[in-house]
Amino acid sequence: MKKLLSVVLFSLCFSALFSSISYAKTIQGVLGDANTVIPPTIEGAGYLLPDSPLYFLDEFKQQVRLFFAFTPLGKTMVYSSIAGERLAEARLELQKGNTALFISSLADSGKNTLLAADMLGFSKVGTQDEAKDLNETIFQHQELLDIYALHTTGDVKKAILLTDTDLFEAKAKVENLLPSVLIPLSIEEDMNREQVIVSQAVGEKTILTSEIAFLTHQASLAASLHEDNRQHALEILSAEKQSQLVQYSATSQKKRYPVASATAASATAIISKATQAASHN
Repeated sequence: MKKLLSVVLFSLCFSALFSSISYAKTIQGVLGDANTVIPPTIEGAGYLLPDSPLYFLDEFKQQVRLFFAFTPLGKTMVYSSIAGERLAEARLELQKGNTALFISSLADSGKNTLLAADMLGFSKVGTQDEAKDLNETIFQHQELLDIYALHTTGDVKKAILLTDTDLFEAKAKVENLLPSVLIPLSIEEDMNREQVIVSQAVGEKTILTSEIAFLTHQASLAASLHEDNRQHALEILSAEKQSQLVQYSATSQKKRYPVASATAASATAIISKATQAASHN
C-alpha cells in the first residue's frame, strides 16, 4: 500500500512539474512582438504562475527560503529575489490580460522590495556592498515601471504608480546605507526620474527650480525619517542647485541684485554646514 501511494504521489508531482514547464514555454511563445512594448524583467518568473492552481507551492517555497535565512542580510536577499520574481510574474499576467493578477503580483513586488530595504537596515555588518546591489536592482525595476506606465491606462496604470511609490520609499532607505560618495549619485538618478519631461524651449531656470523643489522636499522627508546620511547629501545637492540658479539669474540679467548675493551666501553656508555634518558620519 505504501509503495502504491509513493508511486501515485511521484506521478502527480512529475505531472505537475511537466505541466508547469510546458505552460511556461507556451507563455513564452505567446509574448511575441509585444516584447518591444513591454520589455523583459531582470529576474525570471518561476515555473508556477499566479493563475496556476498549484501556485500555492511557489508561495510555500518562498516561505521556506525565508525560514532558512537566519540573518537580516540573508532575508534581504530573499525578499529582493521574491520581488524580482513577482515583477516578472506581473509582466506575464499583463501580457495575457489578467489585470487582477497583474495588480496583485505588482503589489507583492513592491511590498517585498520594502521588506528587503527594511531588513538591510536591520543588518549591522557588511551592508554597503549589499546596499549598492539592492539600490541598482530597485532602479532597474523603476525603469521597467516607467516603460509599463507609458503603455497602460486606468487601474493598471494606477497599480504601477502605487508600486513605484513603494520602490521610491525603499530606494530612499537603501540610499541612506550607501557609501557617502555614492549617495549624491543615486539621488541624481532619483531626481532625473522624477524630473517632469519638458520641451527644449523650457529654460534652465525652470529646470533648476524644479530640481530644487524636489531636493528640498526629499531632504525634509529624510529628516523626518532620520535618514541622516541621505539628508546631508540632499542638502548639499540642493544648495549647489540654488547656487547654480543664482548664478544663472545673475548672468542672464547682466547684473547682481542684493537678494541674489544673499541667497548665494546662504547657499554657500548650507554647503559648508552639510559637508561638515556629513564628514562626521
